[in-house]
Amino acid sequence: MALMHERLTDEHEYPATRMQVGFTLLFVLVAVLGVNAWAIKKSPTKERTYDGLIVDRKWSLASNGAPAGGIAVVGDSGGNYAVVGSVLKEALGVPAVNLCTYGRFVMTGARWMLNRSVEQAEAPPSVALVVIGTQTLVKDVDGFTFAQVPVPFGEAASSSAGLAPKELAQFAFSRVCPLFTESVSFGNLIRHDQVVDGSRLPMDADGSSSFVSNQFSKLPEYTEKTAIPEIEAHEGPIPTVRDRQTIEQMIQDADSGGYDIVFVDGPIWNGMVGLPEQVELMRQFHEYIDAICATSERAWHLPGGMQTFEAAEMENPFHLMRPAALRYSAELADRLRSIGLPRKP
Repeated sequence: MALMHERLTDEHEYPATRMQVGFTLLFVLVAVLGVNAWAIKKSPTKERTYDGLIVDRKWSLASNGAPAGGIAVVGDSGGNYAVVGSVLKEALGVPAVNLCTYGRFVMTGARWMLNRSVEQAEAPPSVALVVIGTQTLVKDVDGFTFAQVPVPFGEAASSSAGLAPKELAQFAFSRVCPLFTESVSFGNLIRHDQVVDGSRLPMDADGSSSFVSNQFSKLPEYTEKTAIPEIEAHEGPIPTVRDRQTIEQMIQDADSGGYDIVFVDGPIWNGMVGLPEQVELMRQFHEYIDAICATSERAWHLPGGMQTFEAAEMENPFHLMRPAALRYSAELADRLRSIGLPRKP
């Protein structure tokens, strides 16, 4: 013990110069960035998460351009698994592409995807169909989510996404340091050699997606423990202030672009549609969307109410299995035709 005491008391501290501190910080920064750069190269977003894979596929479709004179569908995951482009094409006689992603991209993401497809098209679509489900109306957004869109920072900063400075900072940090922002995904990859298997989420050439299995017995539990609490926890107007601004911008885009924009309710489990929280949520949304659509001859709230389905037809309270999606799409086509859309050239 005495020898240890003597050794410790003989220790000396030496002052560090500013240059030494600077080199140390620089070394740490280079090391952190280097490890993250290796991780990005080893496993890009589209290969390590299903969300990243879906978004990458949809962005590629949008980059091919919306079908001229056809239908471009944007919105949340409810629309991703409910709208079958081939059904709309057969029923309405025009091509359709499904560019829906996830609810947490909110209306900002829907507009970004739609504008990308319109900008890359030879001619504008006839109809932009915007699918909005219950969960989308109560979601918050952040730049970490938008970092999944495969565009460089410069495009994210200048595009129709309209990201706020804080979100742009989150976007940039997620791109540079995914080991921090996506630690769970990388952890699973390292521990379990998890690889994204695209065959688990089949997608048609037109972007229409489907599930290969469902867990319909868990719908009541999901509704009680997740869906309804999300509605109850939401504070502020429905839609949110941000979504209202984006919806109004989307209508302005349609007016100037010469195409119709149609807002439609996403599908829902019939065991949830009548719950008081859900009823009030949709009342507020419908009141707003009806009023804002009345301001433009190009904007529509598709009449007919929400399409409801049995539990056995769904993967969760908002996601349809393929047979139900075929019915949803067929009814969607009938409703569009009832209001004279797509317009005849």
